[in-house]
Amino acid sequence: MKRFTFWSQAYLGFTFNWGALLGWAAIKGSLDPSIMLPLYASGVFWTLVYDTIYAHQDKEDDLKVGVKSTALRFGDLTKEWITGFGFACLGNVALSGFNAELGWPYYACLAAASGHLGWQVWKLTFHRVLIAIGNLSQISGLELSYLVGSLLGGFHHSEGTVSLHE
Repeated sequence: MKRFTFWSQAYLGFTFNWGALLGWAAIKGSLDPSIMLPLYASGVFWTLVYDTIYAHQDKEDDLKVGVKSTALRFGDLTKEWITGFGFACLGNVALSGFNAELGWPYYACLAAASGHLGWQVWKLTFHRVLIAIGNLSQISGLELSYLVGSLLGGFHHSEGTVSLHE
């Protein structure tokens, strides 16, 4: 894809996150579009965040061999694009949780993850690629926070406590 478009990271997101749809269908035996489409979209946007950061380590080589990437496309505006993708990711995750009627712990963990992501993007620097990659490895806390929030939010809802839809 890198030979044809600057958006190879989006293509990766569309293909890689297909597993969210398949996993839901395998566990639930159905697809609920109000939950699954925002979850899928959030995965695509998350892939655009992390893979654009990774793409910055290959910019010089990509230019030499004539391939494209979002890192080359966005250039000095990468942080702004990543911020937008981050907002889109978190907004879709919140919508998916709302539609799944997850309880308040989900949103508490999502708020913590949002703050962590914002802090990581704010301190991100691309002129020193190894620092950017090191910052990205710290973002995995966002994924853990989302997992914990999903589990606690689902448990909170299943225990018959007050949820957002009651």
